[in-house]
Amino acid sequence: MNIRKLAVPLCFLLFGIVVMTLVLTGTVKIFEIPTGSMTPTIQPGDHVTATRIFNPAGKVEKGDLVIFDAIKASARLSDSKYVQRVTAIEGDTVDLIDGRLHVNGRPLPDRDGKIPGGAHPFARDWPQPSYPHVVPAGRIFTLGDNHENALDSRYFGSFPVEAVTHRPGRIILPLSRAGKIE
Repeated sequence: MNIRKLAVPLCFLLFGIVVMTLVLTGTVKIFEIPTGSMTPTIQPGDHVTATRIFNPAGKVEKGDLVIFDAIKASARLSDSKYVQRVTAIEGDTVDLIDGRLHVNGRPLPDRDGKIPGGAHPFARDWPQPSYPHVVPAGRIFTLGDNHENALDSRYFGSFPVEAVTHRPGRIILPLSRAGKIE
């Protein structure tokens, strides 16, 4: 039997085994996005691949997109995963000035940080974080990209970086939106 005829099928088989191992061990996971809190970056119904972050301390930086365990972030949240953007890390000062969030004295860009009128519907009865807020050691402050429809650190405050479980990498479905997440 010719070894060259077996090379391509064996490569596909090996690739499939590697992918299945990564998925079954939780190193790579596929998440379906249920809400519009990260619009326009990630849309409701998008399926994204995400890599597991083991020991996230020191591996999460401002601007990173992260997936975190909501119940570990705040006892007020349901037991699910949230996707948000890291806006501030330990030692940063988050302040609310004239309805706009500032980090370390600098206003967030126009799309980022404008507080919509009133509280998020799920957070109406929650005590709001007080500002200025210095992010404590080992904690992060996150925002959804769609501030009009995001239940984020503006409502539940900073949370332990250990709640971060994955880093989203690519949209895989729908195919019309497939590609790297920025």
